[in-house]
Amino acid sequence: MTIHQAIQALDTLQPNPYGNREKLRWLCALEARIYDECRMQNAECRIGAATKKRGHSAFSQLHFDGWELPKKPPVFDGWETRDLGEPLLLPAAHEEVYLLWLMCQVDFMNGDWGRYNNSAARFNTAFAEMARSLNRRRGDTGVRARNY
Repeated sequence: MTIHQAIQALDTLQPNPYGNREKLRWLCALEARIYDECRMQNAECRIGAATKKRGHSAFSQLHFDGWELPKKPPVFDGWETRDLGEPLLLPAAHEEVYLLWLMCQVDFMNGDWGRYNNSAARFNTAFAEMARSLNRRRGDTGVRARNY
């Protein structure tokens, strides 16, 4: 899924007054979260916190069925620097995470707390399933996900 496809899917399913710049900022925030949780080094071993094993970082070869975490984190440094045709981080099996995140952000910004609670619960479920799925496919890297 590309940035444009995610934004277009949101606008089709949940029309909203927010511009592409704001939606891109939301997507970048989610991608940074995914990246951090897949890459961050800490003792808790979140989705991808590295551990030292056999003398090397567990993330030296982090990939799942052809999906590989990029070397640099995604950043939002302005609308002009992101190509809307650029693919998002997660593999196709977990594209729903992006749409649910965007829906959650729209509901929050609208102050529609009933819908926000529903979309947040759906997003959290999809995000947790994504974490479990990536951990099941990770191979023996010593990486573990923590359920929230």
